[in-house]
Amino acid sequence: MFCSTIGAQEFHVFLQDIQEIRTSVFADDARRKVVNQLKILTSVNGITLDKNHLIKLQSLKVLDDKGEVLQLIDTSIREQYSSRKSKEIVLETPSRKAKKITITGTLNYFTPTQENKAYIRIDNFIERIGENLLSDHPKKAQLSILKHEKLSKLEVEIDKSITKDMEERYEELSEQEVLDIELSRKILKDIVRRGTDNRAHFINFKIYPSPKDFHSIKVYNEKDQLISYGFASVEQLYQINLSEEPTSGSYIEVILENNTAIKQLDFSLENIYLP
Repeated sequence: MFCSTIGAQEFHVFLQDIQEIRTSVFADDARRKVVNQLKILTSVNGITLDKNHLIKLQSLKVLDDKGEVLQLIDTSIREQYSSRKSKEIVLETPSRKAKKITITGTLNYFTPTQENKAYIRIDNFIERIGENLLSDHPKKAQLSILKHEKLSKLEVEIDKSITKDMEERYEELSEQEVLDIELSRKILKDIVRRGTDNRAHFINFKIYPSPKDFHSIKVYNEKDQLISYGFASVEQLYQINLSEEPTSGSYIEVILENNTAIKQLDFSLENIYLP
């Protein structure tokens, strides 16, 4: 267990379980093979966790008692904020000579509010098409609603950017990266096709720096009911699906990271004996 004090709260990271598992993965020749992995379940306590108090793994290092660093296999836990207290870590297995491991890392504790400008409410957005809806944000982020003609223009710009990147990196691209690029092209075409269909309810945004910098973008109606239910994105283009036509009473909620809204919490779990 690791313990430290944050304000009046004590922050704890506990080890709940550790086990070696056998799982099936794809090998380089596309055939499946069975490999051993180390699965560690931890629990975070002593801090508030809910929709306005979130955590994400910022860094992690696992070292066995022979001095070898174990590689993290499941990287998804680093990519998204969550309010879940339990965190599962999947690692490569250490050598048979190793008896125990030490885990050190850092969690980002994200508490978005209007005061720290990580939470932004945007009212009457249907009258502000083309305007930067985040002009007062300290990170100089940009979020603007695109008209149909601007959407088509941005499609051309993004397609050129994808082509240029592919040509510059062609010799070093893996087969999977080529497939990912082609998928991006398909998503781009689908976004533009849906976004120019007047029979459907979508909002098309241009975002800066990129969608990855935004934790969430949600749309509500005048009754405070959530009316956005899915999204698609490619580079600076971000499209939200709506369940109904927005009105003048509808509003957008944006959650956007900034340094003021994040505390970094260091933790360490030592002398964990291997199964």
